[in-house]
Amino acid sequence: QLHITEKLDEIEDEDCNGAFHNLGLLYVDQSKLIEAEKMYQRALNEKKKALNSKHISTLDIVNNLSNLYKNQNKLIEAKKMYQRALNEKKKE
Repeated sequence: QLHITEKLDEIEDEDCNGAFHNLGLLYVDQSKLIEAEKMYQRALNEKKKALNSKHISTLDIVNNLSNLYKNQNKLIEAKKMYQRALNEKKKE
């Protein structure tokens, strides 16, 4: 796990954005929630750079991050992320 994360830290290619999101999903399945949050945050930052904050792929990551926060009982953070996704969707 650490080796994969270290290698991903060296990657800045926007074509690898999906890998960060997929790793976040995998870490959630493994109950490695701190690692999942890091990967979701990285995926979100990369997607916003490559696409924009309103793109459906970006909003998928925002939603998954919201769910992660909700499942960790971080309800304030979850609400902020859900609201962010809703606001971005309304701007379309």
